[in-house]
Amino acid sequence: AKKPQPNVGLFQVGTSVVDISPDKPMADGGYGSNYIVTGGVHDPLQVRAFFVGHGKQAVVFVTVDSQGWFAEYQSPNVGDGGDAARADAAAALTAQGYDVTASNIVLSTTHGHAAPTLMGLWGHTDPAYLHQVKEAAVQAVLEAASNTREAELWSATGTIRGLLSQLQGTDQTAGFSVDDQLPILWARQPGTGATIAMYADVPIHADQYDPTASGNNQWSADYPGWVRDRLAQLLGGTEVVAVGTLGRQESIGSDPHYAEVEEQGRFVTNAIVRALTQARPITDTTLGADNVPFTTQATNMGLLAAMSCNHPGGPLGCPGPLSEPASNNGEGTWDWRAVGGIFTINRSLNAPYFDAAAGTVGSSTTVARVGDQVYATVPGEGFPEVTEAIERSFAASRGIQAAHVIDEGSDTLGYFGDYGAYPPEQLEGDLTTNNVGPNVAQDNVNAVVQAGDSLGLSPTSEQVTADITNPQAFSEPGI
Repeated sequence: AKKPQPNVGLFQVGTSVVDISPDKPMADGGYGSNYIVTGGVHDPLQVRAFFVGHGKQAVVFVTVDSQGWFAEYQSPNVGDGGDAARADAAAALTAQGYDVTASNIVLSTTHGHAAPTLMGLWGHTDPAYLHQVKEAAVQAVLEAASNTREAELWSATGTIRGLLSQLQGTDQTAGFSVDDQLPILWARQPGTGATIAMYADVPIHADQYDPTASGNNQWSADYPGWVRDRLAQLLGGTEVVAVGTLGRQESIGSDPHYAEVEEQGRFVTNAIVRALTQARPITDTTLGADNVPFTTQATNMGLLAAMSCNHPGGPLGCPGPLSEPASNNGEGTWDWRAVGGIFTINRSLNAPYFDAAAGTVGSSTTVARVGDQVYATVPGEGFPEVTEAIERSFAASRGIQAAHVIDEGSDTLGYFGDYGAYPPEQLEGDLTTNNVGPNVAQDNVNAVVQAGDSLGLSPTSEQVTADITNPQAFSEPGI
């Protein structure tokens, strides 16, 4: 007898791939200040989109191979931020008959450190390249929407626990919980079950390949690029790989060359394929999304000064004797290392993104519902306790099986978590210098709850609280 098939809801699913590989030398977004990559492209940098539609409703997941992308920028790139990209894409979809807003565009970066900096900090941002990335994101959404086909959606969750370091390191701390969950949306052809597309959300840094290491000096998408290409070979279709929890989440790898990327790529690919054996169909065709802005106290004066110093006349002035050189032609992101130790930062200084009088920075979070799955964006590198609070928020939501996070979503505010729970000696380096203020984690979760409430999911308010798994870890041998 023929095995009965599950009752699967049908969606319209489409994907796209737009190349954003640089065609000239630029400053790399990581590893060392003002390192210029001159060796070309090792493997392509891309914008990928995963479109899910049902009737006039749609949710589009977009990933960009970049270390980060601000919601809005200073001149000459006003309008080239993630918020404008989402708004432009949504307007184009509305013109095609979809009932969507910018909230329905779920945008994130892969946080790869072997891509040009879009944020200054590491070096000069090329204005033309930043504009190219923005246009590519809009193009990716429209191409995915025009390339849809009928599909079943299945969900699965894998684990990357063996890849995730739990020892003290540059960006991680010992004795606290980690997030190893790898959520997957799997679009399949009705009847045959063949893979059409996939969206996977991997909770670990994509920072293994180091362009500054001897023999490298090239651009790379790191493990997200390797994984999506290998999955296409194994399963067919088009795969989109985003990042989940990033704060304190580093791999056990230490080799800066591409061979280690391949090792990690195989691990992640295997984790995804294993998870698919336990996939379950999504029978609820509900689609929806909301984006909620929030403000947070900004206390990191070093980063705020780097924003103010990007152009003359910034609202906080510019400490030190330096100012943007005339030879910079007003492009910003100039070499401020003599005073600030970094390049200046080109994030917008205008409302709602910054309020000098109130001492706040403004960002937003997006919550999207795809059937019985919820995805929430984190505008930066949230610690696992941020993810855990968001998961708890939706644990009792009617009709929801699981909630997930997408880090580096629509903006980047650095690292954040329950800082008060960590011994000072564990909060070192990037964890203390690359964050905006003390309340970002809770403000982010509060905005997620508000967005979920507007979608009728009745989430509960949750406190961001670090889960201490071993209070003595930092004093143990080997740590």
